[in-house]
Amino acid sequence: MKIKVNPTRMELIRLKRRLVISKRSHKLLKDKMDELIRVFMERIDEARELRKKIENNLKDASGTFREALGRTPKNWLVKYLKQTPGDFSIKSEKARVFNLVVPDIKAQGSLKKGESAFETTPHLDKALEAYRENMADLLKLASLEKTLAMLAVEIETTRRRVNALEYILIPAIEETIKYISTRLEELERESIIRLMRLK
Repeated sequence: MKIKVNPTRMELIRLKRRLVISKRSHKLLKDKMDELIRVFMERIDEARELRKKIENNLKDASGTFREALGRTPKNWLVKYLKQTPGDFSIKSEKARVFNLVVPDIKAQGSLKKGESAFETTPHLDKALEAYRENMADLLKLASLEKTLAMLAVEIETTRRRVNALEYILIPAIEETIKYISTRLEELERESIIRLMRLK
């Protein structure tokens, strides 16, 4: 689709410059999209492995915890679980992936092991220890999944821009340049013929 402009030499020069800039922008955006996709795929593999590890660990911990629930009276279990968990906090920092600001969630301090009471079973201690050990991995997985969601949105936006340049803007500029060039050639031929008639 042709751009509506006056067929003048100045317009032709301006459109040729715009075409060069558009082609350069297209190449840069295409390179950015390829790199975003590469990073996205790496993060997906990392998240998949981490999720599998966490699921296996928590599956074992849940089985042990269910066993402890069956062997420990409820009031003793509640008392044990209410014990101070230690000096633990979650810190959310910001990291950069290209122009995206992504979260980097980390655990600070530690979930201290509560004092084991004689009323509880070793199964409960073992289950809670497994939950404590998985906390850092769970936070890392949360960071990764948020990063993946943000990367997916950025890839989609970049893809739309690349397609708009490739299939709409660049062809429109090229068609307009061709039209103006043809029109200027016609005007030049007309002026030559007019001069020849005058002679």
